[in-house]
Amino acid sequence: MKPKNIRAGFSLVELAVAMSILGLVLAIPILLLRSAEQLQRTRTAQAELEGLARRTLDRIAERLEASGTAVIPQWGGGPGVGTSLVEFQPAIGWAAGATVWGPLERIQLADDPADPDDGVDNDSDGTIDEKRVLWITDVGLPTQRTLVLCGSVRDSLAGELPANGLDDNGNGLIDEAGLVFAFDADSVTVRITLEKRDGSGQVISHTAQRNIAFRN
Repeated sequence: MKPKNIRAGFSLVELAVAMSILGLVLAIPILLLRSAEQLQRTRTAQAELEGLARRTLDRIAERLEASGTAVIPQWGGGPGVGTSLVEFQPAIGWAAGATVWGPLERIQLADDPADPDDGVDNDSDGTIDEKRVLWITDVGLPTQRTLVLCGSVRDSLAGELPANGLDDNGNGLIDEAGLVFAFDADSVTVRITLEKRDGSGQVISHTAQRNIAFRN
């Protein structure tokens, strides 16, 4: 009996299919590695934002807890009224049965000089019109000093659409900025939203809030 012909080697189609499968098998670990690296960069950036928001609120609380409603002009706005600027005097002592108040201080939201409020990402960092939180001591005195508590503050609080006259995020405030103080009878709720790009270019944000009781 004449033996059947045995084909040697592979056709071009078979080689192409094999190479495609091999390429896919080799690409999967690389894609998984890149995905893990991107996730880690996002987590790192998120942790940085959370830490910055916490430290900023800690600093604000430290100053306001030493003050009182009698020396805060913005107090008394009532429910639903928010402000991005608070002036206050810290208590520095006690004399003749009364609190001695120190020089005027101010905490306020301000434009970042590198990214003016014009709807353009002037500093090419992936966020638009970001703000800074300023702490100004000895307001109006020759010793006045301005410190930056934090940057990367979002133009509007998370969930809020600017200048539409609505409470978009349902927190009782209308068109609030990325830092907002909302006063109650004897306390204030401070909310802040920070925003930045992570290492992979994705824009992430973090919102935090703190309720601060006043000295009376």
